[in-house]
Amino acid sequence: DLIEKRAGARDFTTDDWPLLDAVVSISDIDLFRELLPAFPLEALHCRASRIAEGGTEFAAMAMKQLACRAAPLASAQNEFIVEQFWSYKVGEYARSGAVMLCGEEFGLLVFPAGTKSSTEASSGQPKSMSAFIEIRSRPFSGDGWQSQSISYEISVSNLKTGKDITKTEAFTMTKEEPDRGWTNFLDRSSITGASGWLCAGDDAMKFKFRIRWTNPPAC
Repeated sequence: DLIEKRAGARDFTTDDWPLLDAVVSISDIDLFRELLPAFPLEALHCRASRIAEGGTEFAAMAMKQLACRAAPLASAQNEFIVEQFWSYKVGEYARSGAVMLCGEEFGLLVFPAGTKSSTEASSGQPKSMSAFIEIRSRPFSGDGWQSQSISYEISVSNLKTGKDITKTEAFTMTKEEPDRGWTNFLDRSSITGASGWLCAGDDAMKFKFRIRWTNPPAC
């Protein structure tokens, strides 16, 4: 009853909720398992990296329970507007807001003028727009750390035709490779005033991205 009352009165997306912290600090997996259904997923996601940092048997079991609880939310998506597209230089980037999936935080990284590897070798001029998915919360710092197995897609919206360019891939991110995507996502020569890729007046480009959990746990 106390938990239900708190659930109706508190915002569990904040990082200062004491009851879940207390349950985690006790390291009692049976109690954690029993109370798990009462905790909103937002609260569990906020605590996922903190639970994992423990590195204990309890932490491993708690993360498995969290994964089972989060299984119905097997995908996350967001939209991102990059404004003043033409103002970026090679290597300069824009970061989207983050989405949470499997207790991990992901976001979109866009290089409107591309990365150094996407420029014309002869002239050094920008050739392609680049876009990547990056993992931002990496709870395990050891060399063997890796993310959950995910698939991801990145889309650019054409405001004129209503159609998107979408690219997708499956990947497991590691400490050595915390991001993944395409250096040559869209040729900059195709981005003209009449092409529909930019919003007229403010040179804004609309992106959408989705992360999917490709291997949910058997609970």
